[in-house]
Amino acid sequence: MDQSTTTGGLPAGYLDDVCSIFDRHNHPIVLVEQCAMLWMGIPGTPADYDFLVRDSQLDDIVAAFIASGEWEHAEQDLSAHFNDSHVKKVPRLRRSTREPIHISLWPEKLYFLAVDGPKVQVPNVVVSWDCVLMEEHFDPGIGYPITKTALEARKTRILPRQLAQHENTSPIFIPTIPRVIDALLDQDRYRHDHARGSGLSSDKNKTSSTAGENNNPDNILANRPAEHITSFVECLYLERPEQQAKLLPHISAHNLSTMEARLARFRRRPTIVLDNLTGY
Repeated sequence: MDQSTTTGGLPAGYLDDVCSIFDRHNHPIVLVEQCAMLWMGIPGTPADYDFLVRDSQLDDIVAAFIASGEWEHAEQDLSAHFNDSHVKKVPRLRRSTREPIHISLWPEKLYFLAVDGPKVQVPNVVVSWDCVLMEEHFDPGIGYPITKTALEARKTRILPRQLAQHENTSPIFIPTIPRVIDALLDQDRYRHDHARGSGLSSDKNKTSSTAGENNNPDNILANRPAEHITSFVECLYLERPEQQAKLLPHISAHNLSTMEARLARFRRRPTIVLDNLTGY
């Protein structure tokens, strides 16, 4: 899938000003949400450019965007986040001049993830192909290739023609896959605890999901972090023992039994695998 809905019509360097503001604040550029997941082997179409921001620097960075005169506050589009009401707390900005771009600045405390932890450098904010797996040891080796090395060996274009930066001078990172899944497990627990504390019942709030684990009555509601976790399991075949061996040793002790239970409940739907695609 071409990520043209995200980059279509944008000129080269369309995020130069964003990178510049992060650089001026000596803050790493760290992608989260679907922009990051594209580099983790998870297909998707990001609505925003999502960045992880240190709690201690969030206010200053938001103020710098507004002071530039090119950005203004915007309301979150919950429909793009599985109607997760907690996303309302995430600052969202819209560029009011030049290209119409939205960015979301996720505070560490809301994402349950620290900026300063193990990261993987990526060559751009989005991909041109369906997805690319940068942490190649997580490659399940099933179906068409998704690792950066394998795609490049097949002459597959993985980068859009118009890159986010003119000179690519500011490194762009994603957190490691285990750190993201760990953070999503924490987010999911927080939402379940919040729902119970608010007196919400499981029958009233259950919604349909794309995977069997979220149809389980143990889940109070299908939410954004739960959906993301399901995507990781589905795309990286994490229910398989050899894949679990790569992931579970890096999951926090307080999340380990929850993740093991998710994997045990997961039931994969039968699919037809085309593993000899050519010309892509």
